[in-house]
Amino acid sequence: MLAVAMIATACADDNTFSPTGEEQVRVRLTATLDQGNASRAGEAPTTDVNKLYYTVYKVNKDGKPTTITGDTASIENGVVIGNTDITLVKNQVYKFVFFAQNANKQLISGLEGGPYPVLNTLDYTQLAGDKDAFYGVIDQQVQSSGNVSVTMKRPFTQLNFYTTAESLESDTMTVTFNEPLYKSFNLLTGNVVDESDANEIVTSVDLEDVTETINGVDVRRFAKFYVLAPATTGTTSNNENDNERVISFKLDNIDKEYSSIVIPFIQNYCVRIAGNVVEAMPWSEWDGKTRTTLTCDEQDRYVIDEASDIAWLCENTNSLVENKTFVLTRDINMGNKDGLSSINLPNGSTIEGDNHTIKGVRIAGALFGDATNITINNLNLEDIIVGASQARNSNVTHAGLLVNTLKGSSSFSNVTISNSSVATTNGAAGGMVGYIARVNEKERSETLAVSFTGCKLNGVSVSGSTSEGKFVGLLSGYDNNESLSFDAECDATEVSVSDYTSIYVKANNSAWVDGDVTEKYDGWLGAENYRRAKVTFGGVRLAPRWDGKTVTAKAELLLYNGENNKYEVYSPFDLAGVRNATASPSAIYLKNDIDMNGQGADGEYFVHEKFTQSKNASTDDNKFNAFSSIALLEGNNKGIYNLALNANGSDRYAFILSGNNGDIHRNTSFHNCCTVVPHVVGTDNGQTVDKSYGATVVLSVGGATYTMDNVHAYGCKVFALQKTAILAGRLVSSTKATINNCSVNDCYIENYKCEEHKEIFEESIVSAEFYSYGEIGSITGFINYNATITNCNVTNTTICAYGQKDQKGNIANGIKAGTIPGRHINQFIGDIRSKKGYTVSISDCSVSGNKYEQDNHSHSKGTSIPIIGEAYCLGAKIIFIQKGDEKGTVKVKNINIDGNKKFTSETSVTLQELM
Repeated sequence: MLAVAMIATACADDNTFSPTGEEQVRVRLTATLDQGNASRAGEAPTTDVNKLYYTVYKVNKDGKPTTITGDTASIENGVVIGNTDITLVKNQVYKFVFFAQNANKQLISGLEGGPYPVLNTLDYTQLAGDKDAFYGVIDQQVQSSGNVSVTMKRPFTQLNFYTTAESLESDTMTVTFNEPLYKSFNLLTGNVVDESDANEIVTSVDLEDVTETINGVDVRRFAKFYVLAPATTGTTSNNENDNERVISFKLDNIDKEYSSIVIPFIQNYCVRIAGNVVEAMPWSEWDGKTRTTLTCDEQDRYVIDEASDIAWLCENTNSLVENKTFVLTRDINMGNKDGLSSINLPNGSTIEGDNHTIKGVRIAGALFGDATNITINNLNLEDIIVGASQARNSNVTHAGLLVNTLKGSSSFSNVTISNSSVATTNGAAGGMVGYIARVNEKERSETLAVSFTGCKLNGVSVSGSTSEGKFVGLLSGYDNNESLSFDAECDATEVSVSDYTSIYVKANNSAWVDGDVTEKYDGWLGAENYRRAKVTFGGVRLAPRWDGKTVTAKAELLLYNGENNKYEVYSPFDLAGVRNATASPSAIYLKNDIDMNGQGADGEYFVHEKFTQSKNASTDDNKFNAFSSIALLEGNNKGIYNLALNANGSDRYAFILSGNNGDIHRNTSFHNCCTVVPHVVGTDNGQTVDKSYGATVVLSVGGATYTMDNVHAYGCKVFALQKTAILAGRLVSSTKATINNCSVNDCYIENYKCEEHKEIFEESIVSAEFYSYGEIGSITGFINYNATITNCNVTNTTICAYGQKDQKGNIANGIKAGTIPGRHINQFIGDIRSKKGYTVSISDCSVSGNKYEQDNHSHSKGTSIPIIGEAYCLGAKIIFIQKGDEKGTVKVKNINIDGNKKFTSETSVTLQELM
């Protein structure tokens, strides 16, 4: 099949039906062009078709359709260009009708008129030559937004004419049909109608010269054209008169005429005609006994042209040479007979199926047994049953329909398996492959790459005892050098898997996936032994999600270069394994994006009832235990997604609890993570106080030096009372803390009013009583020593928090002792409470698109520096330099700077003066 992706652009009024008064859904129309049996002629995918027409009908209660909407779109290189999104009524049944043709050849007239094309009965009376077209129709009740997919097929029998002659002494040919043809067909039903008179003449067909190989012989196709045929499920062996026509043809200027040729007459089917022989090859059927020795042709290939060849291969693959090609030249029916065993192909074998089919196999293991480094192209399997009860040699572990255990890099292209089943009670089962691993599973220098391109399963049953997948039952997944890929043309329809839990499931894409690429993908891989490989669908990596309990426990996998207490993380199971091993690793190196499948993943949160989000309560999230410290977090520009950090009774929580002397956290991002810290009553300097500190990345930074560099947060949420932020909850007891090139984007911070216990604060210019809620910012909530914050940004972030109300009147520094209900909040930094002798420098930072959201909420603007909630200062120097500004603002509290100047409020000075 040639994929035709409907690419949505800006919505247009002329192809959008917008009903009113009823619940609506948004639907995107998609389609595929089914090349059908025409591909058996060795043709490339059709590129001649360049225009699509579609019409949507409402199916009324009486079954009669009413036209709703329709439009056209261009097709370029097999891709439809144009908008196909439409709005329809939920639970209504619609009929979707598609038609595609080459608009330049104008096969159908009248489609351009009116507000939309009326696709009903179309007239093909004079159709001749290479005038290709496709149609498709489907009735579907629209229950939710999503895709409506239609497979379009040719309404024709395709006739291909061949010769072995070196040249043709003619430019045209004439074809005579000795029986009536159909002149038109109804798109709504797919039925051909309106028979013509007998002896309909197709004249002046221009000849071509295309070389193809049929059964190992080079032949030349000199003509191709299409004739309307009935929609039927018949095969080439169907002898019903309605599915046959008798033709004669003659090359102009050549005396010889070829007559009385019987052709199958079926939609979407290709008939090869060479001289007076119909090349709709009959099936080769096995008699249950004969085995024919396989030999090589002139091109040094093994040629399979009889069912007896397959039977011989089942017994004699040990005598074959490695790295050879096996060519299938016709359809083969093994007749469901006993006596077959798996064909264990030599290492490096290639199967070229030429779109032929092998069917009727009953066998204990996969058709091609265990294999290493193989390639299988253009092969169909039908009616294959793999299982211990089906044949001799039943000692099969992992099982598939194509391969049991596959080792080494391999590829499968345009392989289709239908109406088949595979079962094993000893291991993993897959619709195509049971188990995939390296040749030497734990040899990291060996790269493993297995790909499925244009492969399809239809009506397949899979049953295993350890793991089951629709395509692959089990993947080693030892590390990042193993990859398993499915292209977007792969498909699995009506595939049943008896009992499996896959880490790759439908709608499993993480935030780094652009769009829901997994709408089509659903459990194609059952499981991984080590859960560290790259699995991709349509070129986009799928995200294995943590189950909340499974951890990688093997030291040889987790340790970074074998070094003690240093770890590499390829998967969420690895990160859980590191935390299981230690709370304080000396280094963690992220090798992939990882998805922890926690609270942020489903929009539900385990929070105190006083938080507004308690209405979205969840109790089943995969909660991750915080690290006490990480000396080096090297993210390698990878991200951690959907991390659930629940304090579970502790009064403070984050991914990392402490940023210590010399610690470096850099080059990583946090996505859709959620930190929840419950209300805890504790003591502080002998006082009974309310406590609840929280952050996403690091809770409390101390020590002589600390660096956070190139760390970013997207869509994260933190629920706590005080000293709360996304990046760093508080910067305390630090000689020097540096936060550089970091950002907070689309995040959310919330606290609630907690007025149960007052806290006395006496270090201010005017002593005051506080309640504990407040000290909230996106970068950090609280600073009380040295800090340097450079080139950091906060955008589109919401703070739903209670803090200190603005004070008015002739009160020193805007503070009235004993009346302040809470602490300070701001979109960037909540509080700065550094003392004399310390410097807080903020340069080249910005905020935009942020908002405050809380009933009766007010926040402090106690400093003229707009990104700080309040600066008590207590004698410290605060340097604030805006982006692009050569001057900074120094704010102090009645102290001398360098013994030369005395600032009593705020003064603008040049950078040179600041230095």
